[in-house]
Amino acid sequence: PVIVGGSPARRSATGVGVAHIARLSAAHFGLHEPVRVVIGGFGEVGRAVAELMDEWDTFRVVGVSDVAGARYWPADLDVSDLARVADAGESVASASTGEPLDRDDLLTQDCDLVIPAAVSGVIDAAVGKRVQGRLVVEAANAALTRAGDEVLRERGIAVVPDLVANAGGIIASHFEWAQAGSPVSWPAAEIADAVMARLGTAFAAVSVLGDEEKISLRDAAVRIGVERVADAHLTRGLYP
Repeated sequence: PVIVGGSPARRSATGVGVAHIARLSAAHFGLHEPVRVVIGGFGEVGRAVAELMDEWDTFRVVGVSDVAGARYWPADLDVSDLARVADAGESVASASTGEPLDRDDLLTQDCDLVIPAAVSGVIDAAVGKRVQGRLVVEAANAALTRAGDEVLRERGIAVVPDLVANAGGIIASHFEWAQAGSPVSWPAAEIADAVMARLGTAFAAVSVLGDEEKISLRDAAVRIGVERVADAHLTRGLYP
C-alpha cells in the first residue's frame, strides 16, 4: 500500500510500459500513422494502454475485448465509453461505442497493431494464420504459443516479446522495493519516466541485435538476457 511505502505508479506501470514499447516498435517497423490497434483485455494492463493511446494522435484504438465479449470499429472506439462501463462493473460488450464482436475474433480483425493483454496462449497457430496486423506486442505473459510465434514469423509479422513488452511492472516494483528501504519516495510521474527510459534502452538493444543478426526480437531478448546473467556470474565468480 502507498501509505506504507508502496508506489502509486506500480498498478499502471505495466500498461504504461506496454504503450511506450508499442510506440517505439511501431516507429521501428514503419507502421503508418495513425496506427490502428486492437487490445485483447481491458483489465489493469489493457485499459491503461487504451487510455494512454487515446491521448496520442498517432494511435487509434479500434478494438477491445474482455472475458464476456468485444467491441470493434475500424475507424476508432470511444475509450471513455469503454472505461465508463468498466467502472460500472460491466463488460465492454455492453458499451455503446463500435459494434459487438465475439471475444475470440478480436485479435484477427483488420488493424495495424495487435496487443494481447489478458491471458496466455491466445495466439496459437490457427489464430496466427488469421492475424491481420503487421505487429504484435505481447503484453500478457506467453500470449503466443510456440506454434503461433512460428506462424507469425513465417508470415513476416513482427513480435515484441513479453520479456521486453511487459517489463514495466517489474521495473516499477524494483523502485518500490528501493524506496521501501530509504526515506525517499518518488512521485508517480518520475517512476513512469524511469520505466520508459529503461524500456527504451532495452528495446534499442534488442532491436539492434535483431537487425544485425537477422533474428527475431524474442531470440535477441533471450540472448541478451542470458549473456548478461552469464557475464555477471563470471565476474562474481562461483559461490555456494
